[in-house]
Amino acid sequence: DVYKRQLKAWPEGCRAILLASAGRNISGGSWSQAATSSTTDGVDGSGALDTGEAARIARVRSRRGSNTAVRRGWDVGMLQTNDLQSTGTTRTRYKVQIPASGARRLKAALAWSSKVKYTSDTTLTPPVKVTESKLTVDLDLYVYQAGSAVLQAQSSTFDNSFEIVEFDAQPGRTYEIAIKRFSGTDWVWFGIAWTVV
Repeated sequence: DVYKRQLKAWPEGCRAILLASAGRNISGGSWSQAATSSTTDGVDGSGALDTGEAARIARVRSRRGSNTAVRRGWDVGMLQTNDLQSTGTTRTRYKVQIPASGARRLKAALAWSSKVKYTSDTTLTPPVKVTESKLTVDLDLYVYQAGSAVLQAQSSTFDNSFEIVEFDAQPGRTYEIAIKRFSGTDWVWFGIAWTVV
């Protein structure tokens, strides 16, 4: 399968798919509720792994700028300054279609890479190889009502390399997902994924 081959080279995409597909939190409630609690977020993270939903997401790649709204999808790529508007938000958005009936819980996840630097500490005998991983940008995840500037949901943490948005969407509505570079100027590899369950 072509998407399996593509995802092998994109850990950011795999991570985003796993985060977006994760199901109900073991402690109950949603990821967004757990994230505001210091007692449950450390236990549940994004929720229990749902490999079936992850596989369904992985079957639908939706590239940047596609005009097709889909119920679930993913994409990977490099985010650079020329991909952004003056506000820091991506010029193109990903479109999500909510079914007219049934599933309506929209969950989207964004993951990006750090810059890895390898050095050698020669003060030790024998010298020790040192690996440093540093986040050079802080990205945020925004969900808008389609064709508008009406912000429906956002995730704007500052101390990790992922963002997750989760909310009950309106049946039959289309939403648009955008990435915003909050800080930093460096380019970065990213993966994004979403599903409606």
